[in-house]
Amino acid sequence: MIHHIVTIALLSTSWAINFVRVGTLVLVSHDVADIFLEGGKFIRYDLNNSTVTYILYGCFFSSWIITRLMYYPFVVIRSALFEAANLIQPDYDVWNFTQIPYVPRGIIMLLAALLLLHIFWTFIILKIFAKAISGKTPKDVRSDSESDFEDSDDRRKLVTKKREKKRVSDKSVDNDSEDEFESPTSRRRIPRKE
Repeated sequence: MIHHIVTIALLSTSWAINFVRVGTLVLVSHDVADIFLEGGKFIRYDLNNSTVTYILYGCFFSSWIITRLMYYPFVVIRSALFEAANLIQPDYDVWNFTQIPYVPRGIIMLLAALLLLHIFWTFIILKIFAKAISGKTPKDVRSDSESDFEDSDDRRKLVTKKREKKRVSDKSVDNDSEDEFESPTSRRRIPRKE
């Protein structure tokens, strides 16, 4: 959720103060990797072809590293830090926090926050790849729809187990209805005292 807020603030602010280059580069650098991610999800869920899925996820991870951990900080953030100041005004100093306008510094802080999120997500993606390599079925932790399906499957299994337990306990109650006394620790019958 925080990345949506940061991205919307970043894009709307960059367009409002005519930093269109920064906003456009943020969009482009984020959309490239998402194409491979969505393609991998599509193949995995609809066609269930694991070879193509792993190839697409490999392309996704490669494009993620290139666009979000290389291009984004070394082109987009560098441009905002060093080249954008000259476009604002020739004597504008980004590091002088008392100089007006203040908004470009806010954009740079939003760009840095998004970079920190990219680094965090990279560790999550690496964990998913480690699970996939170890033979476990990787889950997409970002996807709500996948977890909804898994939760509903788990719910179905739990309900089925409860129904089976209830049937077994109902049958044992029917069989033991002749006995009034039953030991709570065992199923053996205790003779009645008369």
